[in-house]
Formats: sequence, C-alpha cells, structure tokens
Amino acid sequence: AAVAEKMGTMSKGGSLDLDKAAELLLRDFRSGRLGRITLDTE
Repeated sequence: AAVAEKMGTMSKGGSLDLDKAAELLLRDFRSGRLGRITLDTE
C-alpha cells in the first residue's frame, strides 16, 4: 500500500489501485529505473 501511495495510483472512489501500482513497479524494475537490482536464486 505504501508503494501505491508513493506512486499516486488512486482508483475511482479514492481507494488505492494496488494492481496499477504493481504494474508500474514491474515496469520500472524491468526498464532499470530502480537501479541495478538482482534477484538471487538458490
């Protein structure tokens, strides 16, 4: 919910749109806007 607030993803009615926030976060991750992040596998 904090990510949705930070990104300003509000749906109609004033509630947070968590799905839209997730889409934006994935887009930023994939494009490298979040910096160099690696996901370790075991």
